Amino acid sequence: MKIIFDFDDTIFDTQKFKESFKKVFYSVGVSEDLYNDTYYTAKVIWKGKTLFRYSLDKQFEAIVRKNPKINLRQLRAEMNSFLINLKRFVFTDFYEFVKDVAKENLFLVSFGGGDFKRRKIKGSGVVKFFSQIEIGDSKAEMVKNLKINSDEKIFVIDDKPIQLAIIKEVLPQATFFRLKRTGNKSLEITPPEFTEVNNLLEFRNKI
Repeated sequence: MKIIFDFDDTIFDTQKFKESFKKVFYSVGVSEDLYNDTYYTAKVIWKGKTLFRYSLDKQFEAIVRKNPKINLRQLRAEMNSFLINLKRFVFTDFYEFVKDVAKENLFLVSFGGGDFKRRKIKGSGVVKFFSQIEIGDSKAEMVKNLKINSDEKIFVIDDKPIQLAIIKEVLPQATFFRLKRTGNKSLEITPPEFTEVNNLLEFRNKI
């Protein structure tokens, strides 16, 4: 049995993280309006649908371009300090899940390439639980890189149906789960080919 996890909003509380993340910008004089105006700086198009890909460096560049008075060196220093330890943003049910599963059976694929995502994953402290981690702009390509035998029983869990659909195109034999945690405000309906669960313990009981 092999299990492929998504990172953001699946094992990592991205919404809670963002609230603290914003405060790093505010602490050096970036206004809320400037933060919001410069956040959406990169995107990927898949079959006519826009997938957002965050870039910390591009947001930094956009901020100082719009407000040259912002001290970029100070902002980078504050951000570096913040990103070192992000363990508090990992959902507790992830730890409950992995304590009964061998590392060799766990894989992580995370959309959105770049150093920022790598730093988030490293700061979260979850690296040690996975046998392989892939980060990039196409989950289809990432899954192709995983060292999993085609005859293995494979389970995939992600909070975004569109990402499950992308993976399903290259891994049709897998069983797919859409994680929609309590409080998730997404209006996306879970397609019938995916099983909806509300937490990772419910997921564990179904596999």
